[in-house]
Amino acid sequence: MDEISDLLDARRRGLGARREPGLRDRVVTKLAEVEARIADLGVIRDTLRSALDFGCDDLLTCAHAPSCPIPFAAAAEDAGCGSC
Repeated sequence: MDEISDLLDARRRGLGARREPGLRDRVVTKLAEVEARIADLGVIRDTLRSALDFGCDDLLTCAHAPSCPIPFAAAAEDAGCGSC
């Protein structure tokens, strides 16, 4: 948030004054980061909704069910944890 505030302040300072070099590139980079976070949060939201719809009450029990929508068991296997 501080970075976005700085970008907006730079834009305000630039109105009627000199242009700030590199501002456009910084904004493009920050926008890409924000959009990536939004996409990640969308995946998390959808996974949590699926867990609610599935009726997960206990993550340890649910994660080991074959139809569990939460990918914890697969992540544990990928990490080499067969008994997690």
